[in-house]
Amino acid sequence: MEYLPSGLLLDILVRAGAWKEEGREASSGEIASGEWEVLPTPTYSALSVCRRFREALMDSPDHLVDLMARVHGGSREAALVAACTMGHEGATLHLLELAADPPRANCLDGKALVAASQHGRESIVRLLLDCPRDAPRPDCRNCDALTLCEHTSIRRLLQERLLTMLSPQERERLMQQQQDQIVRLVQRKRLVAQQHAGRMAMQQQLAAYQAQRYLQAQQQQAQAQAQLQQQQAAQATTQALQLQQLLLMMPFEEQQLVMELPQEQRPQAILTLVQRRQNHAQQEQEQERQEAVQLRQAVQFQKLQLQQLFALLSAPEQRLVLRLQAEQRPQAIMQLMQRKRQMQAVAAQQEQQEQMQAVAVQQEQQQEQQQQQEQQQAQMQAVAAQQQQAQQQEQQQKQQEEQEQGDRSAGGQG
Repeated sequence: MEYLPSGLLLDILVRAGAWKEEGREASSGEIASGEWEVLPTPTYSALSVCRRFREALMDSPDHLVDLMARVHGGSREAALVAACTMGHEGATLHLLELAADPPRANCLDGKALVAASQHGRESIVRLLLDCPRDAPRPDCRNCDALTLCEHTSIRRLLQERLLTMLSPQERERLMQQQQDQIVRLVQRKRLVAQQHAGRMAMQQQLAAYQAQRYLQAQQQQAQAQAQLQQQQAAQATTQALQLQQLLLMMPFEEQQLVMELPQEQRPQAILTLVQRRQNHAQQEQEQERQEAVQLRQAVQFQKLQLQQLFALLSAPEQRLVLRLQAEQRPQAIMQLMQRKRQMQAVAAQQEQQEQMQAVAVQQEQQQEQQQQQEQQQAQMQAVAAQQQQAQQQEQQQKQQEEQEQGDRSAGGQG
């Protein structure tokens, strides 16, 4: 087992999860039986684990084979396929030379040979084909070893071994098939070359077309830039003329103010003054509009007021107003209303005087009533005073009588 590579140990231990806790020693029996802890995050790197258990695995190859079988599907045939796939030649030879229940080289219908040829394991392919017993056929699994292989040396090896196994008729038929394949391959290469030449021609045409389009786009861009420059020049000329016209339309004082400025500041100054004048004109227009609105509102209010005043007039007065002309009616209505208001004022004054007289009469009556009440109260007070004096006199008489009686009684006792 000295030829067993460290890569195989690494692969087996990583796949099986052989991670030991720190401070423990593992034996080959523990490794083969799987009595180890599988940690989500290993405490050792895979290489350190390989170095720790390498000696135990070397001393007990049976345990190693059991471990490979357990890792790769639970059978020694699966372990053989895995070893051929990964290219572990030592492990493959050890599996084929096992004394007890070794896997056959053509097990699983030659799956190990197909896997080795597909992954480019030429040494293992030779090992399997040269196996003294149960060697796989080169055409196993419907010639998958040939069809799936992309390595020329392995394909040549399989074809040579296959030719040695065929009869002369089968060789001739195979050679004819190969010649037919060669002819088809040549034809296909010619077709591919023609297609490639056609694609190259199309690419050249496309490149020429793209170059032509690029030149056209450059020309169009140059024309557009020239037109844009012409338009900008025309706009600059038009703007200069407009500024000159605006300057001529300004008052003389503003023209002098503009001319005193530097040349580069004049356009902005002209535009500022023009904008100021426009704003002032807009403000005046807005003010005139508001005044017109207020005037219309005043006229409408006056018409409504005249209609209300006309409705307050009497029927003869309304007929008198209607006989007049339209421009005389407002003044006539105002005069009639003024006279009516004067008459109402006079009537109101008279009514107020009458009310004042009535109030004076009521006040006199109230004063008389108050005087009468005062007289009555004075009389009642006088009567009450007389009654009180009479009561006092009666009390005094009673007291005198009682005193006389008391004196009499006192004299009789003496």
